[in-house]
Formats: sequence, structure tokens, C-alpha cells
Amino acid sequence: MNEVKPLTSRSTQGATSAAFEKGVRRSLLGLFLAIGLPALSVSSGWNLPSFPRLKTDKITYSAGEQITVEFSNLPGNYQGLIALAKIGTREDLVLGSSQKTKLGQQQGVFNFGSLPAGDYEARLYYDYPNIVTVQARAGFRVTARSGAPVSPVKKPNTASVKARKSTYSTGEKIVVEFSNLQAIGPDKEWITINKEVDPDRTPAFQRQWAYTQAKVRGQLVFSALPAGEYEARLFVAGDGRPRARARFRVTAKSGSPTSPVKTAGPPSIKARKSDYSTGEKIVVEFSNLSGTPRKDWVTLNKQGSPDTASPVNNLWKHTDGKRGSLEFPALPAGNYEARLYVDGALGERAKFRVTAPATVITQKNSYSTGEPIVVNFSHLPGNQRDLIALSKKGSPDNSVGTNQYVSGRKNGTLRFKALTDPGQYEARLYFDFGAVGFKVQDRHEFTVVAATVAKPVKPTPSATLQAPAHWSGGGSSINFRVGGQLRNARGTNAQLVLHFNWLHNTGGWQSLVAGASGYKDTAGNVAVWVDFTVGTDPSDLATRTLNIPISALNIPNNQTWNLRVIATLFVNGKVVATSPSTPLTINP
Repeated sequence: MNEVKPLTSRSTQGATSAAFEKGVRRSLLGLFLAIGLPALSVSSGWNLPSFPRLKTDKITYSAGEQITVEFSNLPGNYQGLIALAKIGTREDLVLGSSQKTKLGQQQGVFNFGSLPAGDYEARLYYDYPNIVTVQARAGFRVTARSGAPVSPVKKPNTASVKARKSTYSTGEKIVVEFSNLQAIGPDKEWITINKEVDPDRTPAFQRQWAYTQAKVRGQLVFSALPAGEYEARLFVAGDGRPRARARFRVTAKSGSPTSPVKTAGPPSIKARKSDYSTGEKIVVEFSNLSGTPRKDWVTLNKQGSPDTASPVNNLWKHTDGKRGSLEFPALPAGNYEARLYVDGALGERAKFRVTAPATVITQKNSYSTGEPIVVNFSHLPGNQRDLIALSKKGSPDNSVGTNQYVSGRKNGTLRFKALTDPGQYEARLYFDFGAVGFKVQDRHEFTVVAATVAKPVKPTPSATLQAPAHWSGGGSSINFRVGGQLRNARGTNAQLVLHFNWLHNTGGWQSLVAGASGYKDTAGNVAVWVDFTVGTDPSDLATRTLNIPISALNIPNNQTWNLRVIATLFVNGKVVATSPSTPLTINP
């Protein structure tokens, strides 16, 4: 709240002090209580913000003398305006000298021109004219120069409030008149009706009140009151104490007894249930009341809180009847009591408790067969035999399937072995299993699906081949060896083949052999091969030696032939690798 309580003596407002801030703290606290907000304790660590400050360099000036105003502790998120005005003039209009601060400026000094003799004040506004509430003020006086005539200072009209009658009868509505209000806003001024002995900080739910709706003068009508001594009080936003008050009396009608009307019994109250769950509405029943509208009410409070404490979440309602029930919104977990006020006096109380419901839930909504099931539980009563079971959905509640005791714990986690049968399941919670039957307190559905078994992927055989190496086998034959390795082919059938062709023949591989079919491949080309079963992985191909008789090549005598040799590796009939070619010169 930005409003700051005005100083009680405007002629001595030039300097601020710690005592002023202390008074403001008390005023704000009183205002919170007056309008029904929870009472904030200043001693409980509530840190009030630094209040804006205004100060004139002098308390008294002479006519024709410059006025200097210092300001500090502005919030910085508004553009401030400082105006000089006569005390008692309307505060929602700036008609005199004024200057604006820069946006974000928090402190500084403004100099104003001279003023005629009179009582004045410097006023601080935020975001004027959007906000017309005075945030701080500093009073000062301007006196006439020696020998100059002094104009009488007109005393401003003071806000007033009065009851239209000094004495009312029970059952008669109360009319309160007001005048000379500042009319600063529809919700800035209000009137309350209190018992004369009530403190000024009486909470809102304990009395009648209404806004004056930004009127300078007018009247408000309040409900009839029981016999007693009362007071109408005028409050202005920012004040902790009434600006004005007016006493009046309510007497019993002629011939009517002054004692309370007798009922069938003493006023009583009770909660419909002693235990509620969070999320459940609270129902309070009352009886044996007078039935007078807006005379009796019920509040919901924390057990053990002071009688003057505001209701929880500001929950209170008038009974407006002799007997009946009141429904209130749900409350968080805790211990509470309903309090009955009869004609403004605290009467009976009814205690009740709000608890969070016990719950079970699986950490996942779907599990695979072979996967452990994890269940979280909370808000259990703490019995040693509280039990959680995993059961087929749709099975009877006395079918507990796989189960575990929670062993007195109220909150925690249980881990169950995997379920092997796919389907729909429930995690079920039982209290004190075996002692109170098979009542399921909470249940949570989940699914178990068959685990997918991945088929092993058979690796593809691969190989690296070097160019064939050769050497003479005694003049009548040629030996060959191919270096390299074969991988991922263990247990398969492999074949290493050597092919030959002439270097000067570009038509592909062809036969040089006449009648030597054992040295030809299926295409009729000259070849030599070796078949083997792969026994190790990887397999060393250098152990495979191939031999071909020179005669098989059908080389004419006394001629030199240049050939090319290439190796090919087959696994299960498919080519896996081909080597670089090796030149071969034969001179039989």
C-alpha cells in the first residue's frame, strides 16, 4: 500500500523522524486489521519498505521567499510530482505550483517561487493524474513580511460523521450521515459500525461497514442492531485510526424484554464430519440462534490461533437463520475449528481435521514382462500391516496377487519382482490388512506387455586379400600364396581361386590349357583353387598354398609369356574379396 498516514500536526511536518515511521507501521497494521486482512505482526520479521520522504528546508518562510523541497526514497518506477497547496484543499486536484521528477529519479531538490502568507504543505504524488493519492507530505507556514497586512487563514472544514438519531430501537435500521470528506476514490473512505468498547483495529468480519463511494457528503443505512452502546467510525485509506466517530445507543422496544430471546437451547455449532479430505468441501451446522439477519456468523480458523486472528483464507459467513448449515471451500491438510459468533461475541467452537487421502501409484503406466514394478505410496495411516498388492484388473478385491507390507511407513516406495504374464493390472492399497477386511483404499491401473526379444543379427563375412605371391616349385610347377584375413565366416565353406590371363589379351580371362580341365573354372578360364571350411575367426589366408603345373598353362617351348594372376575369395558361393593382380613371366 502506497498511502502514508498524514502527520497529526501539519504545521510541524518539515522534518521526518524514526518516530514517524514507527507511527506509520502501527497505522498500517491497524488498517490491515480494520479492513479484515490477516494481522501482520511487526515483530515477526515483516519488513516494511522505506517510505517516501518530503522535507522543506525551513518550517517558516517569509512572503516573497523561495521554497525549497527535498525528496528521497521514491520507488523509481513512477514519475513523481511534487505540488505546493494550502492545507485543507482537495488533494485529488493539483492547482498550485508543481514540478515532476524524472522517470526513475529517487531523490533530489526542487525550488519553488514565493507564496502569500498562509499554511501550506508540499504533496508527493505517483503517476499523477492516474493516481491521485498523496504518498507523502511536509507542512510549512508562510508569514507576512514585517509591516505587511496578514490575511486570516481559513480553517478547513473537518470530515465528520454522525448518527441521524442518538437512540435507536432494536429492529430499527441505523442511518449514518457524513460530510466534508475528501472524495478521493470509491474505495478510499469507509464507515464502520462497532460496539463502543471495540478496539479501532476490530477485524472486518466482526462488524458492519460500507464505502462512502467517493462522495463528499451523504448517508449510509446499516442493518438493525441488538440493544447496546455503539459507535460509527470514519476511516480513510492510509489511517490506522478513525478520522471521525459518532456514538449512539440501541434500546429494546417498549415492553420488550432486554434479555436475549430464549431458544430451545444454547447456540451450538458442529462440523458435519470430524475428518475431511483435502479437496472436500467443509460443512458446518448451527442451531438455536436468534435468526436475525447479519447478526451471527461462523468463521473457520486454525486450532490454537488467537481469538482475534483472521479466519483461514478469510472464510466466514453469516448464519442468517435459527438453524441450518454453511458450506465452505476445501482446506489444505491441518487441524481446524469452526467458531460461532453470537451477536458479535465468540461462542462455541467445533474442531475438525483435514487430511490428504492415501494414494498408490506406479512409477510407470506400462512395464515389460521381466521388468521390476516400482510403486510409490503416500499419506498412509502408519499401520504395521498396511499392504500394497499387484492384482489383475477386474479380479475380486480379496485377490491380492503379489503383495508387500509397508511396515508402518506413511510415505515411500516399494519394488516388486517383474510380472511374467502380460495384461491389465492394479496396484491396490489396504489398511491394516486382515483386521478390517479387504477394503481397497486406493488403486492405480497399469499395463504389462510382452517383452520384445531381438533376433541376433548374423555378421556379414568380410576379407582383405593381398596380391598373390609366387615362386618356382622345382621348374615344373608354380606355387602361390595369398596373404590376408577372413572375418565373420566361422563354420562356413570358403573357396580361394587364382585366375590367369595374358597381359596382351584385353578380352578377359581365357583358357591357355588344352585338355587340362582340372585347371579350368566353370567359364573355361585357366584357374586353380582350394576349398576349405573356416575354422577360426578371423581366419589367416596365408596358410592356403596353391600349386599349378606349368604344363597346364600350355606354354610353347622356347617362348616367354607374360601373364597376370588375380585371387578371388568366395564364401558360400558369394564373392567376398578380390586381390590386386600380380604379373607372372614364364619362360619354359
